[in-house]
Amino acid sequence: MTEPDARGPAPVAVVIPAYNEALRIREVAQAALQRLPWVIVVDDGSDDATVEQLHGLPVSLLRHPQRRGKGAALRSG
Repeated sequence: MTEPDARGPAPVAVVIPAYNEALRIREVAQAALQRLPWVIVVDDGSDDATVEQLHGLPVSLLRHPQRRGKGAALRSG
C-alpha cells in the first residue's frame, strides 16, 4: 500500500479536441468548466470560427496549424 501524497491531489484537466466545431464548442467548453476548472481546447486546424467562439472563456487553447487528427489533438493536450 502506498502513502497518500502530502502535496494533495494531482491536477486534472479536461482536453477537448476540436475541428470545425464553431456551432458547439462554446457550449461544450462551458459545460466542462462547470465540472473542472482546467479545460484545454486543442483546435486541430479548423477553418471556421471555432477559436473565436472561445473568446472570453477561461480555457487554455492550443492550435495545430493544420489538421493532424483526434489522436494528435489529444496527445497535444
